[in-house]
Amino acid sequence: MQLYQVIANMAQAIVNCRKSGNKEWEDKHEATLNRLVSECLPSGSDFDNGTKIDLFDLADPDVRLLFTTTFHHKNEDGIYEGRTNHEVYVYPLTRF
Repeated sequence: MQLYQVIANMAQAIVNCRKSGNKEWEDKHEATLNRLVSECLPSGSDFDNGTKIDLFDLADPDVRLLFTTTFHHKNEDGIYEGRTNHEVYVYPLTRF
């Protein structure tokens, strides 16, 4: 299974737990998902704050995923000259 599939399945499990009121497993799935994101998605090498997933957005019936990150830019001399914040939305293919 590819990483994006594992993340999407874990997100769907969180949505299902929220619908059924299973807070114990919702918390477990959230912890696992946050660990996967922090260990497997961009972090370091100018992604100073790593990549995070916004679990609030999972209420969307299409289960879109929202990742946030900050990139630290360098000029041609390798000197840091600013940061930009980014939001990356990932939608299931069936949505299109």
